[in-house]
Amino acid sequence: MKSHSLVVATTLLCAVAASACLPTRPMRPTTLRYSVQGWLLTIHTDPFTKEATCRLVNRLGLQPDVTAKRGSFTFRVSSHRDTSDAWYRVDGGPPHSWRDTIPALIDTGSMAQAEQLDRPEGGLVTIPREALARARVVVIRAARKTAPQRFDLQGAWRLLPETDRVGCRLG
Repeated sequence: MKSHSLVVATTLLCAVAASACLPTRPMRPTTLRYSVQGWLLTIHTDPFTKEATCRLVNRLGLQPDVTAKRGSFTFRVSSHRDTSDAWYRVDGGPPHSWRDTIPALIDTGSMAQAEQLDRPEGGLVTIPREALARARVVVIRAARKTAPQRFDLQGAWRLLPETDRVGCRLG
């Protein structure tokens, strides 16, 4: 009788211990949002892996078509324009061909940049973070016969240290 009670007690103790390790409710991701000068930073943390993913977007109407992710900034210059011959200037400096940044974009490890090389008609120009070096203004000419477009990046630089801190180095 004693051994039967001991088995029941041990089984009950193991069940209680096991249930303490299991979540009683589904694990929910953590999402934090920060906003500075028209830029919105969203940090999403997976509750299981604890991995953080970040997205930085200019959302308040100033530059709604600039996104920072994975070591680069992507600028939407048009919905369906071929940007394979795009050029850009940083803070009024000399013009640079977008094509010259391809090796650096591939080094960022983002498949989005590599796929963009195959589909330049998407109207996107992606520039590595290092090429922008805390730029205030980037001007992009998507093609020879198009007007250049101006993009203001000032507020973005104030949020990037937070992305580096949580481990998802953006832009």
